[in-house]
Order: sequence, then structure tokens, then C-alpha cells
Amino acid sequence: MPQPDLGVVISGFGGLDNPEPGTPVARALRLGWRGGLHITALGYDRWITGAWSPGLVDRLALVPPLANGDEAVFARLMKLHRERPFAALLPCLDLEIRVYARLAQRLRAAGIRTLLPPAPAIEAVTKPSLPLFCHTNGIATPRTVYVANPWDVPFFASGFSYPLMVKGTVAGARRVDGPDAAVQAAVGLNARWGGGVLLQEWIDGEEFVVAMLARENGSPLGMVPMRKLAVNQRGKGVVGAVIDDRDLAREALTILRRLNWAGPLELEFVRERRTRRLYLIEINNRFPNWILLSHWAGCNLPALLLREILEPGRSRRRSARPGTAFVRDVEEIVVPGAAVETLARRGVSKGLARPRARATRHRADGIRVAVTGLNSFDQVMPGMGVAAALRQSPEVTAVYGLGYGPYDACLYRDDLFDGGYRVPPDVEGDALVEWLAGLRRRTEVDAVLPCLDFEVPAYAAVAGKLAAAGVATLLPAAEALAAVSKLALGSARLRHDWGAFYIPAAHRAGKADALRRAVAELGFPLALKGRGSETAVASTPAEAAAIWQGMVARGERDVLVQTFIHGDEFSVAGVCDRDHRLVAATTIKKLLVCDRGKTWGARAVELPALVAAVGDFLAARRWCGPFELEFIRDRFTERFALLECNPRFPAWIGFSTAFAANLPRLAVLAALGRPLPSSRPADDGIFTRNCQERPVAPLAIASFANTGVVRHARA
Repeated sequence: MPQPDLGVVISGFGGLDNPEPGTPVARALRLGWRGGLHITALGYDRWITGAWSPGLVDRLALVPPLANGDEAVFARLMKLHRERPFAALLPCLDLEIRVYARLAQRLRAAGIRTLLPPAPAIEAVTKPSLPLFCHTNGIATPRTVYVANPWDVPFFASGFSYPLMVKGTVAGARRVDGPDAAVQAAVGLNARWGGGVLLQEWIDGEEFVVAMLARENGSPLGMVPMRKLAVNQRGKGVVGAVIDDRDLAREALTILRRLNWAGPLELEFVRERRTRRLYLIEINNRFPNWILLSHWAGCNLPALLLREILEPGRSRRRSARPGTAFVRDVEEIVVPGAAVETLARRGVSKGLARPRARATRHRADGIRVAVTGLNSFDQVMPGMGVAAALRQSPEVTAVYGLGYGPYDACLYRDDLFDGGYRVPPDVEGDALVEWLAGLRRRTEVDAVLPCLDFEVPAYAAVAGKLAAAGVATLLPAAEALAAVSKLALGSARLRHDWGAFYIPAAHRAGKADALRRAVAELGFPLALKGRGSETAVASTPAEAAAIWQGMVARGERDVLVQTFIHGDEFSVAGVCDRDHRLVAATTIKKLLVCDRGKTWGARAVELPALVAAVGDFLAARRWCGPFELEFIRDRFTERFALLECNPRFPAWIGFSTAFAANLPRLAVLAALGRPLPSSRPADDGIFTRNCQERPVAPLAIASFANTGVVRHARA
């Protein structure tokens, strides 16, 4: 008789744009484990987005918060174990390690094995305790000070120079360049994690991370040293490569011996540029969120961990293959609403099966489209969703990615793009026309969809010349762009009723006096907005001043101060034709947003009155092309307030293909003057997104850096 699949429970499937490690651990097991697995994903709410990845887990299960105590956690695990037995538990979140280490003996008696460090080792690697551990063991580390009250940060920071790192006691870190930014970062980190913050000396140098796995006796079973090739604003490595560095490996093994560790471990280092000295800046008691790299490097640490748990001492020590590289990308999924509801109500739901690929028939002589906005470092850009939608368009033969650097992750997606090309820096006007005309001669591209805010005015300014060169666009005129800018929306001239929505009161605050007047007139809470995507909420005058000063220090000339409205967030995305008529639109209710306010979970809704008012608003501005309008429905008045008007598709635009209209397809057809297809009934589902590492050949990165071209097999 066939043996049942091995039961494994894994936690850590959330995290949004700062992903938790459980999702890549599960992916590594799926790729590297020889034999059948039944994976249960543990989470604390329905938004464990990585667990909804099709084909990844077999069961999703909710567990009580750790604050409920060890007994509540143990009782829940035992109930899940009785329903479907599992042999191993792999906790992947920092705060869980202590809890499951305390429960390890009881879990083992029930037939559930773990590999976790002893309590003294866990305590030694906590962020407040790490400076003492390093001092005691002669390990170089940046100077670090613990601050219990975040409002005392300026006093303690006076002993450091800027830039400075502000860290949460559990997780999270921000690099700051002045006292106001330090207070703002400290308040935010303390609000999320509690227990105060840490101030750490910033060291200018190259960053390295080492993922390790230790046996029960503390001996190393595997090690993957990685160099960060690109980092996001959080300092997290989003592009990296395995390296062969003897000094780094020697230091990591020394630290492991001092710790008396068992199980997964992550060590973070910086090598000072001037002295070339290695400094340990952080230790984490679990695998990193880039751990899938270990599989591609031939040292699959999650698979080694599971084997060591089940058969201690049987596996041999593994080394990673240098040169293996990854880029961080995202996966977007439409989850059946019933599945999410079942998990929320019953605490358990089946995982999603991997769907059969549905081939779209493309005409060999069809449309060729170029798309920009391919980066997902700090926030997901719209190009990926636009390309995914165009891949489902029968009229489109080829899609080309236009990137700005070798670390634009989507450039290497051969499932989305037929090839990639680097846009020359600072190209605009006739130079932009000449470059796109040259691209047309190489690829026969028919249309281009710019997907970034700063690109739209540049492409719109030369739309006529591009059309003469054979490259179609669908873009607003300069007057229309000016009429929907943040400053224009804050103008009193537009602050009137548009039927289904209104524009809330706002003030420009270019100087401190203007900020004080805005605070006096609008009251609290307030939203402060920069010219880009930066938005922060203030609840006190001191907080508003700190946020404003931080924005001004970062180069903002006119901060917009607006009444903050409590309520649910909505977004309307669509396309207007050259006659300024609304062709089609999709409306979503945002269910999940990251710290930067970007959509990571949403549901489509029908709000015909709001869509009609949007059409009137855009027609009055003589709009042409893609757009997104962002709203909040005031919980008190039940009215929609318009907060933002973006002159391009949103990053969630791929979601529109599951509903009445594939909006990127309509934009391309309208740009070329083609007939537009009729809408179809919408599917039920919830949009969600999770981060996903993808292997990339260093040669491909180097080739793009040198030649500005990425070629895929179908090109």
C-alpha cells in the first residue's frame, strides 16, 4: 500500500512586502524533498497570503495569538494533529521560537519533532542582548544603545553621528538622517513591536548574510553565505548571490560555536569599506526570507532541516554553490472568496490546487506592446500586472519590458516578456522618440504603455511624434495631468461636490508657518503627503512637525496637509478614450494594505454611481488613457472622499482580467483605434499578492548591464 504523505507544519506565511520566511521554506521543501509531503500552513489571521499560493500547501490553519499562552497554542496543535497527523513542526517567526522551544518535549511525546535552540541561546541573540554577547565573545559589532521611550531618542542619538539605524526590539529597522526622522522611525517601530527601540551606529560598507543550520549538538550541517547586490528602503536584500568568502565563513562558524545553537540561524554582517573589517549587525533565530536561494545553490537548508529532524545525524554537511543568484519578485493570485471566508470562520481551509494553464490563442501577426514599470523592490510597479493582462489578450503577439537597471526583477520573467530593453537614462523629447523608433525597427513594437508617474508627462509630450514613428500611445494632455495633480486636488477650486464623491480639505505647507496654519484649521488626525507616494498620518502637533521636517529634509518643497478620514479604502481603475469617454472601469475595495499603503488584498465591488461620477470628473478634465482614482468611504458620513488620482494603471491591474474587462487590453486596442470587445460576467474572487524569489543567471544580469538587452526563448 502507498505510504501517506509526510505531515509537516510550517508557520510564517504573511508579511506582505516584508515577507515572512515560511513561504520560501515551504517552496524549498516542495522543490527539494524526495517523497510526498502534506504541508499545513499556520497563521494568525486569514491574510497569510503566501499560503494561498496554488499548489504550495495542503491545509491552512489558524492558531491563537502567542499572548494567549503556551497552553492555548499547544491545545490547538494537538487538535490539528488529531485531525491530520504531522511528524515535524518548523516555526519560522522570531517570537514563536521561544514558545515552541518550551513546548518541544511535550510535542515530541505526541509524535511531533522539532529542532530548536536552548533558552540561553535564544536569549543571547535577541536584539537588546546581542551587544553583550558580542562584547563577551570578542565579536566586532556596531555600537548599540537601547532606548525604552522613543521620545527620548534625540537625547541618546546625540551620542551618535548620522546616518543612524533605528531598530525594533523584535524586527524592523530604519536608516535615518536626522533627529526628526529618528523620532518618527522610533515611534513607528515601538508602536508595532513594543519594548522600546535600539539605536545602532551605521557602518558604510557591503552587506552580507549567512543562513546556517546546526545539529542538536551545535555542529554545522549547512551554510549559505549571500552578498546583497541590491536592497530596498528597509535594507532588505532583494537581489543577492551566493559567494565564496573564507573570512565570512570563518566568522560565521566562530559565532555558531559560541552560541551552542540548534536549528536554523541567520547572521547579518557589514564589511566596512575603509578597513575591510566584518561587523556582526544582527542574528535571527530562524531562516531568512531568501532561503529558497539555498535550493538553487545545491544546499537546500529547509530540506536538510526536515531530514535532520526525522533522522538525526544521517545527513552530511553541505556547501552552497557560489555564483547562484536570485531576484525578489511577486506572485499575484485570485483566491476564491469562499476559501478565505472558510478559514476565517472555521479556522481551517484547504490549500489551493495548482490550476491548469489556460492557453490564449495569439495571432502570429498580432500587436506588439512595450511596457515599463518592472521593479518590485520598495513597492510593486504596475508593469508586471499590465504584462500579465496582455498575455491573456488574443490580439497581442509579443510583450517587451522596458527597464532602467539590471535589477528590475520582471525583466527576467520569460512567462511575461519576450525580451527586455534598457531605457537610456534621462531620455525625453526627441531623444525619447528616436530611441522608441529604434526599438520599433528592432522589434516591430506597435504601442507603448508607460506605467510610472514620472514617465507619463514625458511620453505624452511627444505622443504625436511617436504616432508618426508608428508607436501608438493613449495618454492625457499636459493640461489634464496638471488638473489631477496632488496640489491641484488640494486646491479650493476643485473642492466641490461631484455627486457620489467629494474632495476633502487640504493645504500646501511649504513652510513651517503654513504647517501651523493647516494644523490649526484642519485639526487631527492629519495626512501629510509628498509629491511621490509617501504619505504619513499625524495625531499631534509634535508628530506632524516631525513628519513634515523629515519630508522637507528629503527634498519635498510643497507638502500637502489633508484631513485624515477614517474608513474603508476603494479604488477605481479604468481607461478613457481619445474622446474623453470612460471605456471601462474596475472598482475594488481594499482588504489588505502594506505599511506604505499599497494594495496587497482586494475584492471587486459594483459601485455604478461612483463610477459614473468618476467618468464625469475625468471628462471635465478631458482625460485620455489609463487612470486610477483612490477613495475612502467616511465611516461617519458614508460618503466617498477622493484622495489621489494616478495617471496610469495601478499595480493590482492584473486583477482586472478576472472581472468584466481586461483594462490593459482595452488601452492597447483604444490606442490603435481597434474595436473594443464587450464585457463579460465577473468571476468571484479576492486578489492577493505575495513575494516570490526567482533564480536569475548572473550572466543575464551582467548582459543587461552591458548591452541593455535581455532575450527570452520566444523572442
